[in-house]
This record gives sequence, C-alpha cells and structure tokens, in this order.
Amino acid sequence: MKRTFLLIILFNIFLVSCQQIEKKSSAILEKEQELEKWIGQPKSELLEIYGIPNQVRKDDQGIEFLIYTSKKFGIIKCKREFTIGLNGMIDGFSSRGCIDKPL
Repeated sequence: MKRTFLLIILFNIFLVSCQQIEKKSSAILEKEQELEKWIGQPKSELLEIYGIPNQVRKDDQGIEFLIYTSKKFGIIKCKREFTIGLNGMIDGFSSRGCIDKPL
C-alpha cells in the first residue's frame, strides 16, 4: 500500500516537471519567433529599437553582422547575431544561450 502511494506521488511529480519544461520550451520558441519578424526589415530600425550592438563585423563579401550579447545570472551568455545584407536589410539571425531573454 505504501509502495503504491509512493509510486503515485513520484509519477505526479514527474508529470508536473514535464509540463514545466514544455511551458518553458514554448515560451522560448515564441520569443525566437518574434525575432523572425525582423527579417526583411531595415538595419536602421533594428538599431533604433535595440541600440548599438556589442560587436559589428563584416565578411569578405560585405555582409554585416550585428552581435548583441548579454548574460543571465552573471554566467549564462546570450548571443544574438543579425545578418545584414548588402541592401541594408536584415537577412537572418541566430541565437545561442538566450534562455528567457528577449534581447
């Protein structure tokens, strides 16, 4: 009897944990989807909203990369990189380590 009760409690804890992970994953995905709206927008608008990036670099073809970095809890590094085409429009972005970080 006690063993069955303990198994039921452990199963409920596991189930709640899985739901929390799913909620966090969904929230992160939504934030990343918000960044997709920047594709096709002018670089000037990104700079107006988010300010000067921490780093700017260009490749040999003249493609520009605006890199925004920050830290969460002082240790988790968030890096978002926007790719700016030759026409001055945002062509894409990448995001690493940005857990619950809007930008």
